Amino acid sequence: WSSDVCSSDLCLQAFTLVTVAAAGGVMDVTWTDCGDSSTHGRITDLQPTQITIGQDGTLTGTGILDEELTGGTFSIKISASLGIKETYTGKACEAKTFKLPLNLGTVSWGGLDCPVAAGPVTNKISFTLSSLVPPSLATADIQASALDMNGEPALCVTSHLQRASNAVSV
Repeated sequence: WSSDVCSSDLCLQAFTLVTVAAAGGVMDVTWTDCGDSSTHGRITDLQPTQITIGQDGTLTGTGILDEELTGGTFSIKISASLGIKETYTGKACEAKTFKLPLNLGTVSWGGLDCPVAAGPVTNKISFTLSSLVPPSLATADIQASALDMNGEPALCVTSHLQRASNAVSV
């Protein structure tokens, strides 16, 4: 850093931001099933409970369906720091990947292996989050839901991702 370019405080702040961003960070994942009495399935677990910024990640939801699912649609709603609010949609039985705005990463619907018999169900939502996102700005709420072939609610899970309390702070 040249003193001709910035004051020492400004350079220190810029250096700190670059250092923290390059270090990545860990985000805690909490979740809830967001279905209601008309939803045909329940999510009973979502793993993992932590993800690392800058690395590929996959949230695997497991649950149970009370009907066979032969088709339908999905939506992934993301509300994240930096004012990002996006909704992505597609066919429930097909995998699909979307690019997040501002080159912040990607999110992918794993696609259900249709037909899905009534009983246990597993689905994956994969993502990448750029390592350039400072951990202090790394928060997101993600809702993934699926409608069955009749347009009725099949599954719904909401997850909250937030910087872990043991992450490095400056």
